[in-house]
Parts: sequence; C-alpha cells; structure tokens
Amino acid sequence: MPNTSATGGYLALTSVAPLSIIEDALHDLIAGITGLQGSLIRPRWQPEPPRQPKPSETWCAFGIMDHAVSNFPEVRHVGAGDGSDEIITQSRLTVMVAFYGPEGDATTLLLRDGLHVAQNRAGLRAMGLAFESAGDVTRNPELVGNRWLPRSDMTIFFRRETRRTVATLNLQHCGCGILETDCDLSVPLGGGCAE
Repeated sequence: MPNTSATGGYLALTSVAPLSIIEDALHDLIAGITGLQGSLIRPRWQPEPPRQPKPSETWCAFGIMDHAVSNFPEVRHVGAGDGSDEIITQSRLTVMVAFYGPEGDATTLLLRDGLHVAQNRAGLRAMGLAFESAGDVTRNPELVGNRWLPRSDMTIFFRRETRRTVATLNLQHCGCGILETDCDLSVPLGGGCAE
C-alpha cells in the first residue's frame, strides 16, 4: 500500500500520459487537417524506419523536439473524500514537422492554417494540449539516393497541462487551541494589545 501524508515517507504521484500518446494525437491531428493517409504520416525517429514513400507521394515526418517543463507547479488541495493534492504542471512542446514530396509546401501551409480552426484543436484539449503558435515554413530539400527531394519544415508550439494526484490527506485535527483575548482585534498590522 502506498504511503500517505499520515504514514510519512515518500509519496507516490499518479502518472500522466507519456509523450508517445501525445505523438499519436499529433499524428491524428496532422492526418485530419491535411487529408493525408495515416500511413504517410510518420514519427521522425523509429527503431526500424519503414521504407520511404515514392518521390511522387506527399508525406510527413514529425517529432517532439523539446519538452520544456516550467518549475514550481501549482499544488492545489482537494478536500473531497480523504483528501489529496493535485499537482498541476505547465510545459511547452516544440514539434517539428517536415513534409516531403511534390505537394509538401502546400500541405505544410494547409496544416498551419488548419491549426487555427478551433474545431480542429478540440481533440487536443481533452489531452491537456493547446495550440500556441506555428513558425515559418522553410524549404530544405533533402538528398536521398542521389536525388533531391523537396522538403518543407515547420515548427509548431503547444502548451501542455498535466495533473497528478498525491495522497496528502485532509487535516482531521490539530493539537493547538485558540487563545482568547480581550484586546481590540482591529489594531493595524504590527500593533499589539495594549494593557
């Protein structure tokens, strides 16, 4: 049984969705906005990369480049039941997308514009993600097998909010009392009771 604030010792926190789940959501977002088939949208780094699509096909590679987590998360006590603390952390995800093929430029711009449509972002909200901004589209042709492939890159920024729960129980009682005094409690701060 895990520790609680009543038992002492280290307190375990609940887990949050790993970045692989976020990548799955980004895959679906890119597919939904661009209309590309799911098999043509790939993570940038894979243990065993699949064969590259034909040069005549437009396809996408994407990846989370940076996950900058802010220090000092918000800690909020939840008094329901036995009580717990909720730790709310804000972070910024930097996602790089690269579109290859004859329609790479147009598809990159399609994604960029499509991210500004609220309905397209609705699925991300359920995962604690919010679209922040998209950078410029840069052309970076890539030499593959003695052939130049057109490639368009864009950096997208998302905000992520994660919530973890920790077993910090409600305060049931304390070993202290309230001292009664006859002094006027409306004295300014820094003042004291006059005798």
